[in-house]
Amino acid sequence: LDSLAGESAHRHPELLPGGRRVLYTAFHRATNRSLIIAESFDTDERRVLTEGTNPRYSPTGHLLFVRDRSLYAAPLVAETLELSGPEEEIASNVWVHANTDAAHDALGAAQRLTYVRTDAGADEGATIVLFDREGREETILPERRPYRLPRISPDGRRITFEIDGQIYTYDFDRPGGLTPLTLDQSVLNLFPFWSRDGSRIAYGSTRGSSASVRNVWWQRVDGVGEAERLSTSVFTQSPWGWTADGRELLIQEGAQLSGRFDIGVVSMQDGQRRLLVDSEFNEQNPALSPDGSLLAYQSNRAGRWDVYVQDFPEPRRGRVLVSTNPSGGSAPIWSRDGRELFFRGAAPTVTSTAQANATVLMVTTLESAPSLRFGTPRILVANPEYFAGASPGYDVGPDGRFVTTKQPPIPANLNELVLVQNWTEALIAR
Repeated sequence: LDSLAGESAHRHPELLPGGRRVLYTAFHRATNRSLIIAESFDTDERRVLTEGTNPRYSPTGHLLFVRDRSLYAAPLVAETLELSGPEEEIASNVWVHANTDAAHDALGAAQRLTYVRTDAGADEGATIVLFDREGREETILPERRPYRLPRISPDGRRITFEIDGQIYTYDFDRPGGLTPLTLDQSVLNLFPFWSRDGSRIAYGSTRGSSASVRNVWWQRVDGVGEAERLSTSVFTQSPWGWTADGRELLIQEGAQLSGRFDIGVVSMQDGQRRLLVDSEFNEQNPALSPDGSLLAYQSNRAGRWDVYVQDFPEPRRGRVLVSTNPSGGSAPIWSRDGRELFFRGAAPTVTSTAQANATVLMVTTLESAPSLRFGTPRILVANPEYFAGASPGYDVGPDGRFVTTKQPPIPANLNELVLVQNWTEALIAR
């Protein structure tokens, strides 16, 4: 990643003939802009070819890419990584995913091109809703935007969330507008989490780091004072809560590029970090019980995502598997009284394209001590439109209601697959 240029992610790699050059998308979250890059493995030369996403190289010598839901082609000299002619639009209304900029198109032999066409527009993001245990729903933020990671304040009167790499809050007592917490668009600010008293919000930020590393900062919600740094590390760290006494910050830590994370705490006094769950496996989404005695998290140690619970700060009774349901689980969150543990599981049946990646909200009950035991998990709420965006994608408030991001229904005509034969003839005709 070129952090000086503001790159925050590389996506959609496509090898050029010979296997020594590559095309890819460089995403700039701060400006919500994507550039198509051509790079040589031999010389490390990088060239910005154009603005767009999803680069494809055609045997006809063309670069195909997507911009603003339209598919374009331009002649590309693979050996010199240069465009040798103008860009031409060859298709419109291409379906594009809002969170990843992934477009549904493919190149085939004999100049065949396929893509998914929709008249409903690009994936416009999600809304934010509240729902209860019976599935009754209340829309809080109806405007579709790329909301992520909503969290309810300790008093239940506000929520915080991400939009395009920045942190916002919403006050239930003053509906009608969003309040930005972070204003510096040159850095990424992600994974917000309320302080125990609700006066501050901690978040992972690239401020003072490279574009691929986030450390933890926090600042007052009322806007008084400046943001303060809580951790300093070469690894990416995000906040996930506080210990019961408030002396330590629960974090998820890992190497962003490898995608493997562990769980630890950072001292609020001296910033020293110690790991709690550190293994060859991937451990994510930690959650401390309200009394601070139990730690829940997800791990892929069994070859799939499962939810585990252990004592905090030391696992004196070992590690207990909670997601004994067939589909496993992820993203655990405790009820405010600590008697129940919620987590996400896979939908038991898939009846439509809209439900292909659906998850359901599961619940299990903490049984009596001295043994660390949980009841059989059961489905609490099943709605294929919930939990859009990054995990955990939901939270529970003091009144027992949940907040989540809700993805709009997939357009009914999304399955309109278009096949274009001899697509280069359209370029010649123009």
